[in-house]
Amino acid sequence: MLLTKGGQRAERDFDLLTNNDWFGVTLTNLNDALSLQWEPGAALPEARIMSLYHAHEKGIKTWVSLEPVLYPEVALELIRRTHSFVNKFKVGVLNYHPHSKDIDWHNFANDVKSLLTELRCDYYLKNDLSKWL
Repeated sequence: MLLTKGGQRAERDFDLLTNNDWFGVTLTNLNDALSLQWEPGAALPEARIMSLYHAHEKGIKTWVSLEPVLYPEVALELIRRTHSFVNKFKVGVLNYHPHSKDIDWHNFANDVKSLLTELRCDYYLKNDLSKWL
């Protein structure tokens, strides 16, 4: 099981993976400028999404770490855009940052669970999020 923010750079190693392996990507943003601000040095969001799609096309199981959730509405949109080629979502919260106090975690926990259930996605809500249900 791999987790990366490397985007399409990680595709060079797909030949090492089989359909028993998992390729995961951390997704936090859709906006390139915000992505660069929050995750300097990481691949841009679209490159990460494309690497998931390409892994799925090759028969590699895919997963997304939606953590930290920086903007709840963006996390929900990331699920909508990727659910057709992602095998599992793991969702957590933003910890130890002042911005986390501005987020209604109870509302987000309910919204993300409802969306993932509606889309029939396999998912795992981390303890720090599931406590808000």
